[in-house]
Amino acid sequence: MKKLYIAFLWHMHQPLYKDYLTERYYLPWVRLHALKGYYDMPALLERFPDMKATFNLTPSLLLQMNDYVTNDSVNDDFLIVSKKRAEDLTREDKEFILANFFMNNWDTIIKPHPRYGELLRRRGLHYTVGDALNIIERFDRQDFLDLQVLFNISWFGYAYRKKNTELEGIYRKERGFSEEEKMRVLSLQQDAIKEIIPLYKRLYDTGQIELITTPYYHPILPILNSGVSSYGYSWEEDVSWHIEKALELFTNTFGRKPKGIWPAEGSVSRSILYPFVKRGIEWLATDEEILLASLGGGNRNELIYKPYSIKSGDGYINMVFRDKKLSDLIGFSYANSRPEQAAEDFLENLRSIQRNVSGLGGEHLVSIILDGENAWEYYRDGGERFLSLLYEKICADPSLETVTIGDFIQRFPPSDELHNLYAGSWINHNFDIWYGHHEDRVGWEYVDRTRTFLKSVPLEEEKSKQAWEEIYAAEGSDWFWWFGDEFSSLSESTFDFLFRNHLMNVYRIAERAIPDYLQEPIKRKVKAAIKKEPIAFINPVIDGCVSTYYEWTHAGVYALDDALGAMQTAEKSIDTIYYGFNLTTLFFRLDINRNTPRERLKKCKGCLELITASHTYHLMFTFSKDAVLELYDVTDGKTTAINVFDGALSFDKIIEISCAFSSLCVQPNESIQFSFLLIENDIPVEKWPKFTTINFAVPDVDFEEMIWSA
Repeated sequence: MKKLYIAFLWHMHQPLYKDYLTERYYLPWVRLHALKGYYDMPALLERFPDMKATFNLTPSLLLQMNDYVTNDSVNDDFLIVSKKRAEDLTREDKEFILANFFMNNWDTIIKPHPRYGELLRRRGLHYTVGDALNIIERFDRQDFLDLQVLFNISWFGYAYRKKNTELEGIYRKERGFSEEEKMRVLSLQQDAIKEIIPLYKRLYDTGQIELITTPYYHPILPILNSGVSSYGYSWEEDVSWHIEKALELFTNTFGRKPKGIWPAEGSVSRSILYPFVKRGIEWLATDEEILLASLGGGNRNELIYKPYSIKSGDGYINMVFRDKKLSDLIGFSYANSRPEQAAEDFLENLRSIQRNVSGLGGEHLVSIILDGENAWEYYRDGGERFLSLLYEKICADPSLETVTIGDFIQRFPPSDELHNLYAGSWINHNFDIWYGHHEDRVGWEYVDRTRTFLKSVPLEEEKSKQAWEEIYAAEGSDWFWWFGDEFSSLSESTFDFLFRNHLMNVYRIAERAIPDYLQEPIKRKVKAAIKKEPIAFINPVIDGCVSTYYEWTHAGVYALDDALGAMQTAEKSIDTIYYGFNLTTLFFRLDINRNTPRERLKKCKGCLELITASHTYHLMFTFSKDAVLELYDVTDGKTTAINVFDGALSFDKIIEISCAFSSLCVQPNESIQFSFLLIENDIPVEKWPKFTTINFAVPDVDFEEMIWSA
């Protein structure tokens, strides 16, 4: 069979968490992600010398990792409070620890550690700062010391733990840590970070990996350089600065200039191409939807598996386009599957592509491009087993060959030329995430006003350079990611502050008064996903159709279109989830997406995942009129069928489900989190809500009266 070439591009990025004026780090994610994804990924690849891959190391990540390596006293809020002896913690320190030291994946990281899970339950799953007064009293000195150690040690990935028996011994101890053990963990963190850049460089120098970069502060270049007809700016000098500065840092770090660039968020337009051509960059990568929009449509399977060249000015640049489906399977779907199933499913997808392109001329490249660190938090073993199996299977198949993107283009220069380049990103082939909301546009207005101010004030050369650096940092994409209502996190207020602080620093450097508007948060507190909360008891008839208008009127409603916003996709099996209850029973209603073929659903299973304080349950069903409802306890990854339970299912025009609270072993006022999974070939291919869960409390007899009073 014709050989199929495969290019993995792992995107490694963190925004700038450092305030340049105070040298304070407000968030610890460079330090902590370094111990897991940034270390694990190249270390695992080193075990498979025949595997090749491309890694994108963004400048904002590199410069902060270098800071942690060269500075023994980094001013990192999380590190400072971690180093404090437990008996010396102030009340403010304890509040900080309780609020922040459970910022980990609860299912894959906290729950597998009995002691960590015990401390989380003692603090409470829905903690607010207002709860601190009573909760602090539940924790003694050893509790806080154990929490300091558990938070920091839990971020170590499999690669460093395997090579360091001392760390592995502390990791397995679980509780009763000493101050000496804590300081050793923090010392080993720095030792691990020191190994990371030399590890990448060693693999780069041997040719096993290709390293590339991104414009300096991860800006959406088409917004800076008017690449969009309806909005954007004409800040061409800013585009040049971000590119020049990125190439300078990369070359100083790795000894040569990169061949390729991953534009932030895969964002491209014609207007940004020439600055790369002029500087000798050979290739860019973006999403398949950009290619299809540029070509005005066509057969995806015949078009996306090859590079293209595109002319800009007096030169050409090459472009590759990622396979969205394969990339998203790794990033969003396989974490909930058995590694053996996931690896084989991925191989079967590759074989299907291979069959489809076997009759076409030329060589074909499958580009798999995704974040190289975020996905692994959702895999129970950090992705080690899945990736190991996948690498083994690819290496064992002589008809498959992994390549770096630069090497493939050098061996097989593109024979197809693009005459048009659609302006967009790898999210829905537009820029709505970073400019589509009122909050986004407020942020850009603040950048514009601050640039105008800076141009108007005379400053010494060094101060001017320092002030412009703050402007460029504020142009990074990450701040705008959290504006608008698509995404939410516990740190969104910190991202809001960091963005405004870069602009405030311009005024501080210029020794001028900071405008009042920069002092006020931009991000509004909104609930994007839930259209309506339950407002009264319901008693629907479980018959697969809406029997009366009123039977679901008082239920909670989660509408996928409202939740997705700019992330909308046609690949959703359901449109709306209704949920409600009476005193004894929980009810769900799932409305099928009218574009979803019933034939496809017949090959799938539905799953409502219900998470309580002590258990995780799966309510499973098939999409057929004679389907039955099955209940499984899947706590801690162990699956136990519950053969006798009180529940019902009906599937006709809609899906209606009931399940008694008693079958879930919950009490009034206890919290339940739930989400819907669509499972195909034992692989979860959809999850709604995509990144979180829907939460409610088991009602008590006063529920309706309390809602009415509110």
